[in-house]
Amino acid sequence: MISKRLVGSLAAIGGVIGAAWWRQRSSARVVNDVAVAGTRGARSAELAKIGSKAGAHYAAMSARSAFASDEKRTELRQRFELETAEQVAEVLGNMKGAVMKLGQMASYLDQGLPEPVREALANLQSDAPPMSRALAAQVVTDELGAPPSEIFATWNPDPIAAASIGQVHRATTHEGVDVAVKIQYPGVDEAIRTDLDSSDLLFSVMGFVFPGMDPKPIVAELRERLTEELDYRNEAANQTRFADAYEGHPTIHVPRVIEKYSTGRVLTSEFVVGAPLSEVITWSQEERNLAAETLYRFAFGGIYRLGMFNGDPHPGNYLFDPGGHITFLDFGLCKIFTPDEVAIFERLIRFMVYDNDMMAFARYSQEIGVLKDASKFSPEAIFAYFSH
Repeated sequence: MISKRLVGSLAAIGGVIGAAWWRQRSSARVVNDVAVAGTRGARSAELAKIGSKAGAHYAAMSARSAFASDEKRTELRQRFELETAEQVAEVLGNMKGAVMKLGQMASYLDQGLPEPVREALANLQSDAPPMSRALAAQVVTDELGAPPSEIFATWNPDPIAAASIGQVHRATTHEGVDVAVKIQYPGVDEAIRTDLDSSDLLFSVMGFVFPGMDPKPIVAELRERLTEELDYRNEAANQTRFADAYEGHPTIHVPRVIEKYSTGRVLTSEFVVGAPLSEVITWSQEERNLAAETLYRFAFGGIYRLGMFNGDPHPGNYLFDPGGHITFLDFGLCKIFTPDEVAIFERLIRFMVYDNDMMAFARYSQEIGVLKDASKFSPEAIFAYFSH
């Protein structure tokens, strides 16, 4: 039997698709024949409609499965999941913006999604439908003052990756440097701001991505971070800070920004090649261990040494090489922590990991607002919940 949790997941994805579909049908701003803006009320109506549709499809499948053999039930379930996955791939991939980014998040969080749906969402990490060649060239012309064929010595008009905010083209500068040129989709800023204004939509999706958590503070953080991500100058500054910090590191590499070819909507960096995560998981256990160590060092080294966290850690932003070498991409969504905030993290880890003092951990968790009333929970319960 398919669980109610699964049905809820599919209905939530259906809601995202509904919002995307309305934006696709009702906007005046177009990216490669895909609309990127719409009205909040209309998307909410489509959200309810598509959620009901997912539930109706599930009910029909359940009815057909009631007296079917085990083999037939499996076939009906897989067909139901595949149809949902195809909708995700067709519509969610075209929508761009904030809600598409949440779809990316769902693809790498272990929330019990059907595998066809997870695979469809995983395609959003780097293989979303791109904008047209002419439109991409126009953005470069508007931002850098001349067509890409003049700005660069060589220019590939077809993108090598496309995601929620922009797409990436390969080029060579007149100085002979191979570069990756990220171009922001026209109108995506309006789409994201409209999505962020639609609290009901975001709360619905966040409830799906992070079940059991209060979505309000997460949505508040998303509003602040995604607005920053729209300005590629902010991303360039973040990337440069990480590149400076890890210059010469034996396994961590951050490409250098080429400032001459970068603006608020175009970001040019050194071009890097590497294996995707889907290939790395087929490597030997020793190689996987080395890659995992580098991921760990980068994530926590950024927090504790730089006071920064790269907040968009999906696999499409990593390029792997043997020996634990990883190139890290995309620094538009970064969180900067103050020394006092980092000290909070350090105290929590010290109480839990070094001292194994659950009472001190519980008292401090209550002091900083993680627990409202620590006295309601035993030390054993607190350890079981937070020890991961």
